[in-house]
Amino acid sequence: MKKIFAFALFAFIVSCQEEIQERGTPNPTNPGTDNGNPLPPTEPVAGKYANCLSVHNNATLDVATWNIENFPNNGTTTLNLAKEIINTMDADIIAVQEIVSGTNFNTLIASLDGYAGVVVGSGGSQKLGYIYKTSEITSFETPVELFTDDNCAFPRPALKTTLTHVSGKQVTFINVHLKCCDDAPTQSCLGGIERRRQASTKLKAYIDQNLSNQAVIVLGDWNDDITQPEGNQVFSNFVNDANNYKFADMPIATGSTANFSYQSTQYLSHLDHILISNELFNNLGVVRTAVLSTCEPQYKNSVSDHYPVIMRLQ
Repeated sequence: MKKIFAFALFAFIVSCQEEIQERGTPNPTNPGTDNGNPLPPTEPVAGKYANCLSVHNNATLDVATWNIENFPNNGTTTLNLAKEIINTMDADIIAVQEIVSGTNFNTLIASLDGYAGVVVGSGGSQKLGYIYKTSEITSFETPVELFTDDNCAFPRPALKTTLTHVSGKQVTFINVHLKCCDDAPTQSCLGGIERRRQASTKLKAYIDQNLSNQAVIVLGDWNDDITQPEGNQVFSNFVNDANNYKFADMPIATGSTANFSYQSTQYLSHLDHILISNELFNNLGVVRTAVLSTCEPQYKNSVSDHYPVIMRLQ
């Protein structure tokens, strides 16, 4: 599908509007391997989140996806903790899901150090958005909602933007929040599993047809596992096209359940994924889940039932 870039990707990412309103527990000193090669160690942040987050730097693009569960689900407490987490996470770009209040989202953005953000009004009470570091992003196209005519496959339209990093690198991001659960079919839609399969089919077709020569990242709450056997794997179209696509978080999905992004007592699973196109394969570095409840006791009750998944591109 695409030509793999031989040069390093120093990153990309975001600023905008429309009805738009305006990183199991990570081991910072043992980040693992990338394609069998040892990755450089990362340094833990200081203070409260030392066991959950690691220091980022300007030589890498640090990307995160974060479902912030009906933000803000506990009012001012959620706002204050989200501010603390984002400032400490220090990611260059965060794709967020489940933004209920655009007004509170804007309040959060205004309280952050060196960040801007955008949330798009479609998607009902659970909106999608982006938060980005203004010192790293030189341009951010107005986000465009995709698949607005297919509420079955996309009950919340996907949100696409193309970003330019200070290095000049351009990357297209598609933020998704797919249908949850295993609902039975309705008069108008197939069951939940098939709706996610439909979404995966449409996403891949869209990228293959429209973005075949671009570096692409699809990230968000995919609401399904990526390790299911072939017959049950709703994202098999991406998984089986290994020359062109890679789930960067596959080591999390096949690893300890302590690092799964969704830690519900009823349904422990890894649902939040970051898919990259082959233009970015050579740049893939550390990918980890920020298991924030080990550092902030109020996290699950006052912030989210999902943990951020963070990817470093070098």
